Amino acid sequence: MANSEVQPLLNYSTTATKQTYDNPSSQTSTQILYNFIPSSFTPFLPLHLHPSSTSPVLGVLRQQCILTGNVQSKCGMFIHVSIGGRAGWICRFAFPDHFHSYSLDIDPQLVTVTRLSSYVKHQAWLGNHTFFLNGRLMFGSDFAFLTLTVFLLLSVLTLFFLFVVPSLPSSPFPLKPTIIACTSLLAPIVFALLLITALTDPGIVPSVSSPHKPPPPSLPFTVGKGPYAHRYCQTCNIFRPPRAKHCTACNVCVERFDHHCPWVGVCIGRRNYKFFVGFLTSIWILALVVAVGAGGSLYMVALTLAPPAKGFGFVQAILKHHPVEIIVLAVSAFSFLSLTSLVVYHAILIAKNETTNERVRNVYNVEEEGGVENLRDLGSCWNNCAAFFNWGSEEANGEGSKLPNMEEIVELDRRLCLPCSDSLDLLKL
Repeated sequence: MANSEVQPLLNYSTTATKQTYDNPSSQTSTQILYNFIPSSFTPFLPLHLHPSSTSPVLGVLRQQCILTGNVQSKCGMFIHVSIGGRAGWICRFAFPDHFHSYSLDIDPQLVTVTRLSSYVKHQAWLGNHTFFLNGRLMFGSDFAFLTLTVFLLLSVLTLFFLFVVPSLPSSPFPLKPTIIACTSLLAPIVFALLLITALTDPGIVPSVSSPHKPPPPSLPFTVGKGPYAHRYCQTCNIFRPPRAKHCTACNVCVERFDHHCPWVGVCIGRRNYKFFVGFLTSIWILALVVAVGAGGSLYMVALTLAPPAKGFGFVQAILKHHPVEIIVLAVSAFSFLSLTSLVVYHAILIAKNETTNERVRNVYNVEEEGGVENLRDLGSCWNNCAAFFNWGSEEANGEGSKLPNMEEIVELDRRLCLPCSDSLDLLKL
């Protein structure tokens, strides 16, 4: 569900206890959850301000999702539900104007939501992630781009080994065995770091589905604006820590958010930034090796042209008889030049202990009005690099993943019933 599809419910209650939000998983045994699956009868599900089909629409659900039930209307036709920090009244079945009360004899195709008796935790996940093996593998929102990245890498390496490597010289300089050894060493490292980056939790702060706004964090934490304050995320219904940001692509808040990388298909944050930098550096070196190999292959081809071609005739001969080598050289050289700027850019960020998000927003510019000093800068390039490589830095050590076990099956008590009310007064008790 995109962020813009659902607007927040006005006048949130702030009476929720701290225990409720510090340990939301403790409520799983008493939750009443509903599953919405778009169909031809109900392609979307509107969220209303009041339990009435003529009430103002706060937002629209257009994708499959699991909703937390809070209160049902007295007539039983409407349910007040939450999804993250968004909430509203939904009608239990399509065409509500044709019915005066909820009945068990209604055609199941007209029912908009079904009550769950059990679910796997990844099914209730509010992020736009892609799951495989029943939740064992969790990829980012751009899984298609990750697949494209893998396909392009495999394609270039396949062409390189089939068309470029055979024409490399082995003497007087052993270019051929050197290129083969370097490529064979770097390629597995590139693919391994790519998959590790894509599969590692970047530091997601799980959202909380509730109509209540959670209490602000206790002292010494500050709440408000600025790079050192906790900010309330209306979509996730949490106070996210400093340096965290809500990623609109993945629809989650990520600690120490750097950026969202579509080529890796996932957010880059506190827990996978080092792997991303390793992937970036290794593929940068691999692009250089492939470019040198392709260039050496074309040079050897030029020496063997008989009779020696000159000028446009040489170019014509190369393009006609060796187009694959030209393509490999062009792709690898362009990739190397593009990656060079990225490697240098992230090296500067590491040396200053900044993130891409902070750099783009110019957060630490003391020369501008309202600018603040980067207190996370440890004073020298060496100290910041040591923090990056986790050499005794408390911030770098951080915490483990906060994600729940996505494979866990949650059994729900079907005997529980929602309280009945046509207002939100029961939510304030």
